[in-house]
Amino acid sequence: MFSALATLVLGGICTDKHPDCGNWGQKNECVNNAEFMALHCPLTCKVCEFECAETNTNCAAWARAGQCAENPLMMLRECPIHCGVCFPECRDTKYQCAAWAEAGGCAENPTWMTLYCPKSCGTCVDACRDKSPKCTDWVMEGECGSNAQFMAHTCPASCGICGEGINHNLECKDHNTTQCHLWHDLAECERNPQAVVKDCPVSCGACTTVCMDQDEQCRGWAAAGHCEASATEHHAFMLSKCPAICSVCSSIDENFGVAAAREAPALK
Repeated sequence: MFSALATLVLGGICTDKHPDCGNWGQKNECVNNAEFMALHCPLTCKVCEFECAETNTNCAAWARAGQCAENPLMMLRECPIHCGVCFPECRDTKYQCAAWAEAGGCAENPTWMTLYCPKSCGTCVDACRDKSPKCTDWVMEGECGSNAQFMAHTCPASCGICGEGINHNLECKDHNTTQCHLWHDLAECERNPQAVVKDCPVSCGACTTVCMDQDEQCRGWAAAGHCEASATEHHAFMLSKCPAICSVCSSIDENFGVAAAREAPALK
């Protein structure tokens, strides 16, 4: 059992990755199958709060040393951003970002650009993420069908609008960009959400723009030192495509390291 920990309140999203997490939690799987549940059902098992939060300044070093896999219960609890179980929301913060990126700024000045222009540099991606900690309960109450418009936007992962649950496919993209833009302009996202939002999650606003690692090899590359500025051949690529393990995601949130501490609930 973990004792309560002081948690930094950060912006972001911590959600379960499988629609059966609520049922498994009720069957005490958070205790009986702790490591699996911590990875796949972090919100149900209180590995992380709905807001992304990290509790230790050593997270980067621990994650790059392989501790997310070797010591998952502690690491997923204390370092969920670096271990990839929650994803800070992000956006460009300078209006010139698109122009700078087009001019090669992401490669020429990756440390600054990925921090202030993460969307333009490909560090931020559209992902399939629930936006409320109540999604599991609402799904069990049948709200995906009875309250389709609200649920498609608030609980797209749990309602199967996007993503693939246990396969960890967080992809969230329109299947026909031209048609989706047309349907959006005709307000079909609101009038016919069950039919339209699944085909057009980006255009209909169901996706969440988050900072996350985008390749399963990121941890290995980080362990090899490729996140470091001295790794000139790989540095820009790593900051853009492996931002969680390279500490970009934790730095993007302006409150990181300075937010007021509060007590997180104990993981039992």
